[in-house]
Amino acid sequence: MRRSRALLLGLLAVAASALSLLLATGSSSAATTTVQVGDMFFCSSAFQGGVCETDVSVGDTVTWNFAGSLQHTVTDCGANCNTATQSPLFNSGPMSSGTFQFTFTTPGTYLYMCRVHPFDMRGKIVVAGAPAPTTPAPVATTPAPGGATPAPTSSGVLPRTGYGPVQQSSHSWWLALAATLAGVTLVASGAYAFARRR
Repeated sequence: MRRSRALLLGLLAVAASALSLLLATGSSSAATTTVQVGDMFFCSSAFQGGVCETDVSVGDTVTWNFAGSLQHTVTDCGANCNTATQSPLFNSGPMSSGTFQFTFTTPGTYLYMCRVHPFDMRGKIVVAGAPAPTTPAPVATTPAPGGATPAPTSSGVLPRTGYGPVQQSSHSWWLALAATLAGVTLVASGAYAFARRR
């Protein structure tokens, strides 16, 4: 009984450590972008008869706000709005008020239109991919004994000679910290359980 309670306490402590680590890393949160839907336009009346373009990032949500007096749709066209797909990725159905939302999880360009006014109301959502991971700066190395400096590798990064400081990516650092916190928490909870048994 006490052993299972100690194990439960240890697991809870590890979960709390992992949660605090995730919160500390400050992962970027998705954004929401609003596109106006009026009578015969998306975005604003300046786009009446034109194509409204909206730029977002992967994971962002687009909210279309219906504010016209007529019914309109927000309907994915597929590859071309002149020959729109019959199985759209997103489709609001006819609306004259309220909102419609869609979250974009894949980079690319998404064409959409109003099915009621297919030639007058068109839009485009351009979804940028997640930012590329940053490459750590090359590690400066201390010259090898005898004063020889190693030549850069084909990637332009100097090879490790074993004399300079070790540079880790921030991702590796966080993983090491998480493992350390989890280990310390587990040992502490085990020691607490052991002390309570005595």
